[in-house]
Amino acid sequence: MSLDPYRPPGVDPNLRLYERIADLERQVRELRAYVQGGSVQQVPVVDALPTAGRKGRLVMLDSDNLLYRDTGTAWALV
Repeated sequence: MSLDPYRPPGVDPNLRLYERIADLERQVRELRAYVQGGSVQQVPVVDALPTAGRKGRLVMLDSDNLLYRDTGTAWALV
């Protein structure tokens, strides 16, 4: 594709389309890297709340299907 030297950059509709496609491809690559990088983690389902002490940890209690967060000293309902 040849660019028209008399048009400012980004005015050609085909060029704008190519730029948008390239941007979408970049976003898909970033999303794939985020997911494959282990950033997405599942919340474990437990029968009983374990001993608190790991601040920020999340678990779901099987008996009530509620989500709990470890405050470092106790479990708090989220």
